[in-house]
Amino acid sequence: MIDAAGRDFQLYVLSDGIADQDTEVHNFLLPLVVPSRAHIIDTTELSLLDALGVRLPSSLPTQVDVAGRR
Repeated sequence: MIDAAGRDFQLYVLSDGIADQDTEVHNFLLPLVVPSRAHIIDTTELSLLDALGVRLPSSLPTQVDVAGRR
């Protein structure tokens, strides 16, 4: 996420589609770190992206840990 944000990609994080095994880490990252790098939406808002003409890649990683590893 940091690399993509640095390259000016428009990033979207599904708030109800991610989690960290450590609840404290999740509760820190999602509201305090992620918003500076990505738009936070939930799965109900995902369909709005299509209406706005935003195209997501056809293949998305299913899980990425905090260090960015799949």
